[in-house]
Amino acid sequence: MLEERSGFSKAELNTLLERLFRRVGFLSTERTIRHQGAAEREMEAIDPDDALYVAAALELDAAVWSMDEGLGEQTAVPHLTNSVMVARVRGSDTQ
Repeated sequence: MLEERSGFSKAELNTLLERLFRRVGFLSTERTIRHQGAAEREMEAIDPDDALYVAAALELDAAVWSMDEGLGEQTAVPHLTNSVMVARVRGSDTQ
């Protein structure tokens, strides 16, 4: 499905996923808890279940990559969609 939707060849997709997963890490509760209140306030009227993603992005000074419309509505952290990420990987990032 990823190959079909992304337009990447199998080899390109494997390379991309290898690069992506080399950078994946896990955050402890201690690192996200300091931002939990701000994240919950930001997400309370949108989708409270997504507050943890916002808290993690705040801790890391990072964007959230998701197709979730609710995460796109919040303004606490940048929100990236699949099309934006594909453009960045291909080197045609216009943002």
